Amino acid sequence: VFGEGQPVEQVLAFVLNQTEPVENRRAALSSLVATHALGLEPVLKQLLDARQITDEAVRGLAALDLSRHASYLIERYGRVDEAGKKAIVAVLATRADTAALLLDAVERKAVPAAEVDAFLLRQIQLLGNGKLAPRVAKIWPDRRLLSGDKLERIKHLRGQLNQDTLAAADQNNGHKVYRQTCGQCHKLFGEGASIGPELTGAQRQSLDYWLENMVDPSAAVPPQYRMSVVLLDDGRVLSGLVQNENERVIALQTPTERRLIDRSAIESIESSPLSMMPEGQLDKLSDTELRDLVGYLMSSPTPKAAAARD
Repeated sequence: VFGEGQPVEQVLAFVLNQTEPVENRRAALSSLVATHALGLEPVLKQLLDARQITDEAVRGLAALDLSRHASYLIERYGRVDEAGKKAIVAVLATRADTAALLLDAVERKAVPAAEVDAFLLRQIQLLGNGKLAPRVAKIWPDRRLLSGDKLERIKHLRGQLNQDTLAAADQNNGHKVYRQTCGQCHKLFGEGASIGPELTGAQRQSLDYWLENMVDPSAAVPPQYRMSVVLLDDGRVLSGLVQNENERVIALQTPTERRLIDRSAIESIESSPLSMMPEGQLDKLSDTELRDLVGYLMSSPTPKAAAARD
C-alpha cells in the first residue's frame, strides 16, 4: 500500500480510517504488527471495536505480548464481533499459560464452551502441559480427544517436520504426492475431487492442523462428511457418504465411485462417527514424500508457480 519509508503515523492513520478498503487496512495493520511499530498497542485496542478488522487486531495484540494481553482479550470477548471472538479463542489456545486462562473463562461462562472447537482442544493437548488435559476432559466430557499413542505420534512428526525440514520441501514433488493421495478426495487450489472437505481455506499454515487430521482423521468429522453404513437386502454392506437422496434412491459416494441405490434394496442405513479417510495414510509415505507433501499443503503458490506445475 505504502511502499518503503512511509512514516508509521501515516500508516496508523490509514488503518484507523474506516473509509479505506478493508483489505488494504488489514494488510497495513499486518505489516505494522510484523515490525512491532511504536505506538501500535493503543491502536490495536481501539480496533477491537472495528468491524471486519477485529480479528487482525486480536492477532496483533497476541503478537506483541500474548501473556500480558490475555486477560484483557477475555474481558473484551463479549463485546467484539464473531471474527474477533474466534480469533481470541484461537490465540489463547496457543500457549499453556493463556490456555489455562481460557479454560478459567469457559468454566465461569465468560466464553461459551461451544466456541472452543475440537481442533483447539487437541491443540491445547499438544501444548504438553499435564494440568490442562484433565481440565479439558472435565469441561468437554463428550469431546473425543487424542489418545496417548496418537499424541506421541503427532509429537514425533512435529519434531521430524521442523521449520528447517519443511523449508527444504520440494514443492513439485509435494504436488505430485498430493495428486496421488489427498487429491483423490479433497480439493486444494482448485485441483482435486470434492468428496471430502475443501482444503484451500483450511488452517493450512498450522502444522498441528495437518498432523492431527492425518493421524486421527475421525477425531472431529463434520456431519456431512461422516460415513454411512448401508445394509442391502442381499446381505452386502456398503459404506460411504450419502450425498443426495429422494424417496426412490440414494446417491452413495464411496472412495472409488458414486453409486445410485434403490431404496427398495436397502435394509438399513446407519450413520458412523468415522471419517471416510482411513487411518495410517502417512505410513505409506517415505520421509521425503511426507516432507514434500506437508510443505506443499502449507504453501501459498503464486499463479505462475501453479501454472508451471500444470
